[in-house]
Amino acid sequence: MSTKGVTKRAVIVTAIVVIAGLFIAVIVLAIRKRECDIKDNDVHLPIVSLQNRQYILDDFKKGDGINIRWLPNVNSRTQIDTALSIGKYNMIEVNIQTSSGNDPVIGASDGLNLLNTITPLSDANTGIKINVKDNIEAQTVLSTLRNVVLDKPVLISIPILSPGSSFDIDRFKKDLSPLSVKDNYIGVNLAISKTFCERYGIEYGTSEYVSDMIKNLNFPVTKVTIEMKAVIIQSSWKGIKWILDTNPSVKLVISSNSLRVNCTAFDLLLLRNDADKGKLLYNIDEALYQDFVDVLSTAGSPLLYFNITPRDASGIIWSHNTDTWNLLNTATQGDVMMIEGDIMLLGQDTANQTNIPIMAHTVGDNNNITFEQWIDEIIKVDKGMKLDLKSIDAVKPALQIVSRKSSRIKGPVWANADILKGPDGIDPRIPANAFLEAIEEFPNVVLSLGWTTKSKGDNNSLNYTMEMVQEMHNIVKDLQQPITFPVRAEQLIDSLDSFEWLLEKSRGYTLTVWTAHNDNVTKADMDFARRKLEASRVYFDLPRELRPSFI
Repeated sequence: MSTKGVTKRAVIVTAIVVIAGLFIAVIVLAIRKRECDIKDNDVHLPIVSLQNRQYILDDFKKGDGINIRWLPNVNSRTQIDTALSIGKYNMIEVNIQTSSGNDPVIGASDGLNLLNTITPLSDANTGIKINVKDNIEAQTVLSTLRNVVLDKPVLISIPILSPGSSFDIDRFKKDLSPLSVKDNYIGVNLAISKTFCERYGIEYGTSEYVSDMIKNLNFPVTKVTIEMKAVIIQSSWKGIKWILDTNPSVKLVISSNSLRVNCTAFDLLLLRNDADKGKLLYNIDEALYQDFVDVLSTAGSPLLYFNITPRDASGIIWSHNTDTWNLLNTATQGDVMMIEGDIMLLGQDTANQTNIPIMAHTVGDNNNITFEQWIDEIIKVDKGMKLDLKSIDAVKPALQIVSRKSSRIKGPVWANADILKGPDGIDPRIPANAFLEAIEEFPNVVLSLGWTTKSKGDNNSLNYTMEMVQEMHNIVKDLQQPITFPVRAEQLIDSLDSFEWLLEKSRGYTLTVWTAHNDNVTKADMDFARRKLEASRVYFDLPRELRPSFI
């Protein structure tokens, strides 16, 4: 190759290198200028996340809020280390102790700061809920979070509806707005104060105010939660439920951070049974959590256990009077969800009466199957069960068997008895007070409390009167368990006013519609009843041809 050719090629290569260098220099200068502009304008870069995920439930791959484990009120390095060593907590809650300096302190006694807490939590697959009291603390927290890479949920909890609080929502929105990027892990928790609820409650006007606040936060709605203390949430549940129903992506955090909180597992169960299981999160102490898990396994809603969506109780499939081996085998092997059977004692009302519960609808029935055999077959397939207790003598022995086997029972357990005289009914075999006392043998059940009734026949005026349902409400109004009221199908339509009144008295009340052989019941009537009443609160224990259409 000639000298001229080599020289020409060298010139071309040099030119390419120079042009590339100039291009890179221009890019670097542009980036530096943008960084300076951002700094001069006090606009912060968004928090960076490792990947795009949904919030809390999906992030931890949980479909049910009860499976998100929380550790409330953490305020020391020792608690953090203990939580990480145990390894069962998904979220921990901390309170900002002081916001002096650039990194807020969460452990006043040992100087534990936020920045040094988030990284080990994230490494341990654990998120954090940060409670702030004012805008200064909130701003400091946000500034700290801008310096870390997040791949687990961070929930910033701010006070709203708090008498005496001067928290400025508009200022918080301004501080928060630079972080509103699609794939970050920051969430906003609106903490409604206990004092406000005790003074005013959460009525419709307040619910609208909170709902508007959620929509105006200029923040991804999937990352907004509201929070209330467990001890006062029942009194405000109607308003809170309205917020959840009108903001489908918003979740509720139910919190308690004291073992002395005046709240029971049944208080939490009422809320859980009345909502989608992905809507509620439980930031509660360990003792209450364990009680709650024990209760919800047998007293929980069939709609949740069988994943009925939408929440329509007509989607639950029943087997009625399942008192023989043949009927039981059919029910356990098919698509039946709730299996109902009748229980008396062997030798009931005879000189040879024993203490052994058997499956029998009427005195003298002997289907060669004991209650213990019956329940064992249902436990094998994890279906729900309804115990139709036909004599007061059988209640305690049957529930003692349930109690012994409770650790193996996964599905709902309903305990049924007719305790009041209903439309043209006979005096009940089971006195109300005696039944409710006997239930204490195993109280973690849904109580199914009904009336003795008679078929209408030619008496078209036969119905459940307002006096009947008021008497029932007066007996059960202070009970802690969920309660369903069995209603004879052919008398339901003419009694709708009475039962609408009853259902209004508690969100823990439901109806269970049943029928007897030769009763005058039509599917059209059942479809009408389902449309007239709230779909999630009326079960239909009926033959398939009479069940309302499930939508």
